[in-house]
Amino acid sequence: MTMKRKLYYYFKKEALLGNLSQNTFKTQGLIFIGIFTLLLFFKPYILSSFPLKPKLVLIIGYSLCSCIGFALSYSLFAPYNKKKWTRLLDFGLFFTCFVITWLLIYVYTILHVKLLFANIYNLEIEYQLPDQFLLYLFFYTIGTGSFTFLIIRAFDIYISHDKFSENLHHLKSIEIENNQANKNFKNKRKLVLIGKNKNESFTIDIDQFIYAKSEGHYIKIIYLHTNLKKIKFHTLRNKISAIESQLSEFDTIFRCHQSYIINLHYLKSVTGNKNKAYARLVYSENIPISNTYFEYLNKKTKTKKKTK
Repeated sequence: MTMKRKLYYYFKKEALLGNLSQNTFKTQGLIFIGIFTLLLFFKPYILSSFPLKPKLVLIIGYSLCSCIGFALSYSLFAPYNKKKWTRLLDFGLFFTCFVITWLLIYVYTILHVKLLFANIYNLEIEYQLPDQFLLYLFFYTIGTGSFTFLIIRAFDIYISHDKFSENLHHLKSIEIENNQANKNFKNKRKLVLIGKNKNESFTIDIDQFIYAKSEGHYIKIIYLHTNLKKIKFHTLRNKISAIESQLSEFDTIFRCHQSYIINLHYLKSVTGNKNKAYARLVYSENIPISNTYFEYLNKKTKTKKKTK
């Protein structure tokens, strides 16, 4: 296999965003703290040349520029996550974030050093930026950004691992419960979902299906991989009502919201009240529940806890 083909398959491979990466507020907080700490202690760019107050202004500004760069980049790439998030998109997110942050920091530095510092801090001598400052800034930004990116991903993997362990333990208890209550649950009954596009279909076992979510003209199917240890998703072009009718023969499948269909076998808990309630499934965040179904699902979770 040629190097070109190897790279093609590598970047085409699915790479799901972790829990932290999908929570932009937590990620921005970690980016701000990481960049602020790195710049405060290592003083790259031109920071070592300034007194304390201007230095802190620059450091805070650079940290905010990094947060803005990530937010803008994520908003550009987030729509692609509705279909399939690949390693190429993962790389594209980081590269776009780096370029935007690099340019923001450059403009921010020029603005403060050339105009604001003399007025705010009464610096008598205007600081001269080094020659080729834009290129100079490029290498420092990519170094700082890469280090911060590694910290974020390491923390992301740590959080995902904890959630995975918790969900895997719960999944094993579900399997024991299902085997005791109904040995036919593991009979590998096939679930076939058909999309609107020509020859578009998706087939999995019923015990792999976790939930389906409507996203515009598409339906995202969240399911367990065949080894039951990895969550994946598949997207079909269709309406949620059409998917519901295709799943009508399975008594464990339940439409809890106008945009969600869940597998009751993976229901962990229900929180909230009739006005605003959420269902928590194995391998999922909170899923909204329509007012009509709150009492039913709440009783369902209590019954499951009593039978354990």
